[in-house]
This record gives sequence, C-alpha cells and structure tokens, in this order.
Amino acid sequence: MSALGVVLVVVAAALLSGAVTAVVTLILARAHLRRQLEQAGETVSARVRTAVVEAGEELLPRFRAEVRAGLEEAAEGMMPRLRSEVGKGVDDGATEVLPRLKASVREGVEQAAADVMPELRSQVKAGLGEAGEELLPRFRTEVAEGVRDAVVSVLGKRLGRRAEDLARKGSSVLSTGLNILFGDDQEDR
Repeated sequence: MSALGVVLVVVAAALLSGAVTAVVTLILARAHLRRQLEQAGETVSARVRTAVVEAGEELLPRFRAEVRAGLEEAAEGMMPRLRSEVGKGVDDGATEVLPRLKASVREGVEQAAADVMPELRSQVKAGLGEAGEELLPRFRTEVAEGVRDAVVSVLGKRLGRRAEDLARKGSSVLSTGLNILFGDDQEDR
C-alpha cells in the first residue's frame, strides 16, 4: 500500500469517525433538545395560565360592570313597552275573568248561605228558647223583688204598714201581668 493509499484510508477513517460522531451527537442533542423543549413548553404554559388568570381577575369586574350596565340600559329601554304590554294583558285578563269570578263567588256564597241558613236558624231558635226558659223564672223573681224593695224602701218608712200592703199588691199585679205576658212558671214545669 502506498503512502497515498494510507492517507486515503486515514482520511476515510477520519471522515467516517467524524460522521459517526456527528450522527451520535445529533441523536443525543435531539433527545436533550426534546427534554429542553418539553420543560420550556411546561414553563411557558404555566406562565401563560398564570397570566390569563391574573388578566381574568383584573378584567372580570370591569367586564361584569360593562355587561351589567348594558343589561340595565337595555332593560330601561324595554321597560315602558313591557309595562304597557303587561298592563294590557292584565286589563284584558281582568275584563275577561273578573265577571266570571264575581259570578262564581256570588253563586258559591249564596249556595253556602242557603245550605247553612236553615241549620243556623234552628240552632239560634233553640238557643234562644233554652236561654229564655232558663232565665225567665229568675227574671220574674228579680223584677218582682226589685219592685217590692223599691216601693217598700221609699214608701215603707212613711206610710208604714199600708205601704207594705200596697207594695205587695203592686208586685202581685206586676207578677200576674208578667205571668200573662210570658206564661206561668208553674205551667212551664
């Protein structure tokens, strides 16, 4: 082999060694670059998320205020028409429904009164009768004694026995009159 052949083999070996080194370096660099890019992507993603959250927190109150103002303005613009439409609907509904409702309520009240009235009358009548029967004898006695006491006290001292007789006769007449008007105690028993 000649010197030229050796130089060519050395150059070829050097070129081959350089090419292999370059390929291995590229493979290693590529894996390293991929890891670096993934880390950079995660860092950038976290920073972007943080920036978006901060921007949202900063802009959200302003956005809410803008939306609220727009909604209030739109509502104020629509409110007269809405009130008018609701008023018309209520008026129409009342005009249509109110007479039927009144008639239905009146009919129900009249029917309820008609159903209850006979029983109510009989209960009131029975209650009055019982109360009258219970209180009438006591009423007669009280009135007679009251008249007697009044006449005796006023006239008793001045007129003496004659006044007492007169008072007895007067209370007897009053008692007889009450018996005639209301019936005799003895007859009721």
